[in-house]
Amino acid sequence: MKAGYNKLDITPKNPVYMAGYNRPYQSIGILDPIEINTMALCSQEKLFIISILDSIIIENSVIEPVKNKICELYNISQDQVVIGCIHTHSAPRILNLFLKRQR
Repeated sequence: MKAGYNKLDITPKNPVYMAGYNRPYQSIGILDPIEINTMALCSQEKLFIISILDSIIIENSVIEPVKNKICELYNISQDQVVIGCIHTHSAPRILNLFLKRQR
C-alpha cells in the first residue's frame, strides 16, 4: 500500500461572514487557518482520494465538478473519491472563496 497527504491553506485574506450562529458581522482576524486536507491511498493498483474541508457544509454543486476533474485526471471512478467537510462554525459562510483561489 502507498499513501500520500497534502494540506492546503485556504484562509481568506479579507474579512468574511462566518458560517453558523447567524453572526451579523464579518470576521475579525484569524485564530486558526482554514484548510483542505487530502489523503491518497493506493492499494492493489487502485487509487482512492479523500479530501476534507474546514467548512460547515459543502454542496454537491461544488463537489461534483471537483470530483469529475479528479476522476478525469487520474482515470478513476466516482466511488474512489470522497469529498466532505468537518462542519465547523469557524469557517466562511460561502465556499466560492476556495473555488476562486484555485483558478
